[in-house]
Amino acid sequence: MAELKMALGAVADIASGKEVADGVNKILDNLNGKKAYPKYFKRVAPGTSAASGDLLLDLGGPGVGESWDVRAIVVIKTDPWTAGGANEKAGVYIGQGFASFAANAGTAPIAELEDAGQSLPYTQHYVRGQLYVVYPNHIYVVVHSPAATTAYDAIARLVQFPPFKGEIA
Repeated sequence: MAELKMALGAVADIASGKEVADGVNKILDNLNGKKAYPKYFKRVAPGTSAASGDLLLDLGGPGVGESWDVRAIVVIKTDPWTAGGANEKAGVYIGQGFASFAANAGTAPIAELEDAGQSLPYTQHYVRGQLYVVYPNHIYVVVHSPAATTAYDAIARLVQFPPFKGEIA
């Protein structure tokens, strides 16, 4: 940072070339839709249940080097007037795939469960760090004992953090 002394004793602070470039880039990023981290957003996973078995909804996962902090998950029937299944429940799972779901004929394995609700609509809020997802994992929601051929939505409110660059501040 350069200083310029004036004749009357006042001091003017003049930005360096790097500071000007950083400021201009920040303005351009904001104009181009790039926001600073953390980024707050939501994901929706719609799905329709089969005649029998559980329904798997994939809310996706963060990109390489990124992480998501889950703040809320809601599971609802798309048509709230449709009667529910007798034991309709929702479970939240985090993992790299859900091969065990298919292997168990549409039944979610309890060992991979992160959180569960006893009825629908399912609404759960989380504090920072309570439910954390890193690449290559995904967030899965399983609707247990859904009403046959009924449409459901899983909605997640998420916070995305910047890619880790190997530096700890």
